[in-house]
Amino acid sequence: TPRRTHSQEARQLPPRQRLDTVRGDSRQIATASAEAKSQSTMLKTKLPSSRLALSFVFDMPGEVHNSSSADHEAAAREAARQTGLVQPSFVAAKSSILNNLTLQSVHHSPFDPDFHVADGGPAVRFEFFYDHDVHRMGLRVVTSLGEEKTNIVDGVTACRLAFHTMEILDGKAPNKDSPANRAGKIPPFEYGWRHCLNFMHEILPGTLFRVAGAYASMFVDWVLGTPPPSDPTLVNDAKSMFQFYSSSHASDPAMVQVFGKMPH
Repeated sequence: TPRRTHSQEARQLPPRQRLDTVRGDSRQIATASAEAKSQSTMLKTKLPSSRLALSFVFDMPGEVHNSSSADHEAAAREAARQTGLVQPSFVAAKSSILNNLTLQSVHHSPFDPDFHVADGGPAVRFEFFYDHDVHRMGLRVVTSLGEEKTNIVDGVTACRLAFHTMEILDGKAPNKDSPANRAGKIPPFEYGWRHCLNFMHEILPGTLFRVAGAYASMFVDWVLGTPPPSDPTLVNDAKSMFQFYSSSHASDPAMVQVFGKMPH
């Protein structure tokens, strides 16, 4: 007996049921196509590394006193226990001396193979660097992004835990207060048509005009033989951003400076 296909069976159904069946076929085909496309994208798109490394440098107000690696790890696990962000066993920390401490030296400091294992081990690792001469402390946060799903800790959570560790090292309790819980709280934000129109106005004429103007200005510089800026890291518009991207400094770590009020 010849095998009937699903489409042949649908033709024998009443019109309304037949229409529902055809719609079901379309949804199944669309879902299967989307799943196949997603799997294809996942197979072609690979992270360069399953680790995220974030570096910080802090100017200390007074003399730098660094404790042992065991004290740093105990503080990190205590921060994890008090905040409940991750399991204390997920965290590891160590400390060391680093002369001429800068953001670049912290960022490019060699990784300890006994501390940064290839697979498994703690999901979050904190490295604290101290420089007694310039009163600075460096921090490198390394977190796992691609092994066991239960061990993945995002960069924001890992950094938050590192800052709580610093509070405990300073002899203070972790400040777990959220801006949303403070007086006045955060007003609710409703995304309406006005915001959509403002966004489209900024993207379509705004960004496109800036990019076109930047390329036109660089073309004029090329025609006139105008040399590039002496310091391409000073980015303040679209043109200087493109010039920075084409310079040798494009792979340098980004630097964000935060200024805080010093305690009296």
